[in-house]
Amino acid sequence: MVKLFSIENGVFLNQVQNSEALLNKFISENWKHFFPQYIFIKSEFSLNGIVRTSGSSGRVDILAFNPISNKLVVFELKRDSARNIRDQAGDYRDKIISTLHEIYLRCTQEYDIDLPKYKTLNQDAIEIVLISKRFFPGDIEKVTNYNNGVDITLIKYSWFENNLLMIEYLNNIPSDFIRKSTEHIQTAYLQSGDSIKVSQKEIINPINSQGSRPSVLTLENRDFTAKGREVGNRKEFIVLEGSGISSTITDHISENEKKLRGLYFKNGTVKDGKFTKDVTFTSKSQAAKVLLGYSASGNVVWK
Repeated sequence: MVKLFSIENGVFLNQVQNSEALLNKFISENWKHFFPQYIFIKSEFSLNGIVRTSGSSGRVDILAFNPISNKLVVFELKRDSARNIRDQAGDYRDKIISTLHEIYLRCTQEYDIDLPKYKTLNQDAIEIVLISKRFFPGDIEKVTNYNNGVDITLIKYSWFENNLLMIEYLNNIPSDFIRKSTEHIQTAYLQSGDSIKVSQKEIINPINSQGSRPSVLTLENRDFTAKGREVGNRKEFIVLEGSGISSTITDHISENEKKLRGLYFKNGTVKDGKFTKDVTFTSKSQAAKVLLGYSASGNVVWK
């Protein structure tokens, strides 16, 4: 059982019950603090027809977009507990993929969301983020072994009095939350306004499959220097906090890479020409192109 202690008042805070609608409103209004890695599209996003095979209405709690994977992201919020996770995932995947063209037009035209060109979207898979008070034993194993065109993230939450909300990633912890040299449980607090505090518990051990820490690589440019490291034996590459980035771009990078640059400057990930936190890219080459503003080979420029 999670307990939250107020040092200021010297008491444990009580957990409270709030509606799913309030949870949706709370997350949507504080999106940049909860999910800076995603582009918010709309809460209560309606879809034509039935979404769930159980017969529920055609509506997505929150629809977002992942500029790294080029996938639409469905947020499903539960006031209490999440059931039949894999069935939900399959239903959402089928509905989103079958109506992707219509959804894309609505996002870009009706809601004026700046998305990459339609042909560059991942049209065979989506991501789902399930946010619930509790999950059942074995749920993490179920979503880990579910590879049917859906990447599922489970997030557990608790409401407390004084308008406090705690969230805990049970899997797929975003690299943006990874702290340097963290090999133990740590709690990170984010604050929005004067009344919101978010706690995330995470266990991070940045050790690769050979049992050693991945070496730090350097990209040196006339105007800046950047540092990064590979993620274990995967292709992903993390650009480290404090790395520099070019202030100019050319036409020799993709629209998606241009969008990423724009997003990072807009949401505060880049400030005064430097990254304010660690950021994960799909590869060394993508990281190089975004930082340099022109086409480059990651294997060549990262040394």
